[in-house]
Amino acid sequence: MTDIFGTAGVRGSVDYVSPSLVLRLGRAVGSMAVDEGRGVVVGRDGRHTGGALVSAFVAGAESVGCETTVLGVVPTHVVAWTARERGAYGATVTASHNPSEDNGVKLFREDGGEFDADDEKEVSERVEEADTVSWDSWAESGVSDAHEVVDGYLDAVSGYFDGTDLGLRVAVDCANGVGARTTVPALRHAGCDVVTVNAQTDPTFPGRGSKPTPETLVGFVEFVGDGGFDLGFAHDGDADRLVVVDGDGVVSEDAVLAVLAGRHVRESGNSTVLTTPNVSPRVDEAVRAEGGEIERVALGTVSEKARGRKVAFAAEPWKHIFPEFGGWVDGTVTAVEVAGAYAEDTDVFDGLRDVDVTKKSVGCEDGKKTAVIGDVEEKLRETYPDASFDTADGVRVDTVEEGWFLVRASGTEPLVRVYVEGDDALVEKLVSLVEEVVKNTEGR
Repeated sequence: MTDIFGTAGVRGSVDYVSPSLVLRLGRAVGSMAVDEGRGVVVGRDGRHTGGALVSAFVAGAESVGCETTVLGVVPTHVVAWTARERGAYGATVTASHNPSEDNGVKLFREDGGEFDADDEKEVSERVEEADTVSWDSWAESGVSDAHEVVDGYLDAVSGYFDGTDLGLRVAVDCANGVGARTTVPALRHAGCDVVTVNAQTDPTFPGRGSKPTPETLVGFVEFVGDGGFDLGFAHDGDADRLVVVDGDGVVSEDAVLAVLAGRHVRESGNSTVLTTPNVSPRVDEAVRAEGGEIERVALGTVSEKARGRKVAFAAEPWKHIFPEFGGWVDGTVTAVEVAGAYAEDTDVFDGLRDVDVTKKSVGCEDGKKTAVIGDVEEKLRETYPDASFDTADGVRVDTVEEGWFLVRASGTEPLVRVYVEGDDALVEKLVSLVEEVVKNTEGR
């Protein structure tokens, strides 16, 4: 079996992310861990299918002699942190911001960073090849108390923000996911008065969709504005993603990224910020203003590219990595960081919050994506001969007259994504171009 990984692990409907597939993933990852003398820690979000899929993963890992520890229902960043603390591999069963009927698996190295492309290639090769050990060599799984694991993580967060006393009133919308387990107590420990929304874990996400978007957050935006809160924070299902809301509405992801990136360049002494091609040049400006520089890498590879390097900050929109704390995306640390920046300067988003990146999607079969992106690049180079091109992930074009845009293949769905910071006419032109290319590519 090949190409089982998307942009962020394995994800999809449970017809695809089935117990049989997850059992084989457990065997593959478990065999890799055994070869390095490691165990695997396994957690999950609150989805209906999570318990059975954790059991399948653990069964696969144990069958190759790998010791596993089940952490229970915890945010994804707690699994990554625990993997680092125990020198183990980590696996979390989650579909992140996908609908409730989906599920998936994210994998972490012993340093807490995500599996990179080489790791995923090895997993794909071992999915069919990992051998079951003799009956008397099967390992046994242990169970860690989820509260103890979360408490350990929260102690580490408190140490990272030692002495912080923010004095803000904030609201946290947890999407009926698992974010309330860490973000709420972390903010309270940092001196915030916290009011929760959709804090009870429910696998059907009854409060709103798991993905926090301006459309799904309309009620929360009103709640924050009417309730006199300084800030609001909205998670996805596994709490790695965080959307920021203030009295004027949703703060654009680029504004949040720019503030955090500039802050860490200023405070860390490191100058490099890793980010992705779908990020506005406003972020570059904020980083340069603090004496730093931007390096863009493909979506889903930020953790991989930050490993072993001295970088100030690493992020893609709504998903932030704080290298001084750990090499994983961490929505809880993001919440406290943003609250800290706002407490220091309530106008911190001024001049940035008007960044408006339009996102559109065009249906495209997975097998056609490479050809489509190649044909789109060819047409764009003909149309914009004087523009700057970046092909780290899809085709990013920076023009003088029309702004910037990006066309890339989705790593998780049969779609081509179009990102535009420009007027509606440019959006329509690009979407039409991609639709035409997809149509003409069919049947090749």
